[in-house]
Amino acid sequence: TSDRAWLDYRGPLTGKDRLAMLNACEYTEKVAAHAYEEVLESNPKDLTTEQQTMLSGQHALIKGNLEVLKVLQDRP
Repeated sequence: TSDRAWLDYRGPLTGKDRLAMLNACEYTEKVAAHAYEEVLESNPKDLTTEQQTMLSGQHALIKGNLEVLKVLQDRP
């Protein structure tokens, strides 16, 4: 995605600062989580049960990624 491309481009500009990269990853994961929430909450009747299950599972993975990023950001 364009966000991932930006991370590749941004790395050399920030000197690959660990916290800056983690923050950038957190931002992209939050954007993705928000998009999933909008789809799942906006009109669930438009989604089949299989689609809801798949999207809910992917959303849970993204939320898990955010938790991992928080732990990594708190490390020295």
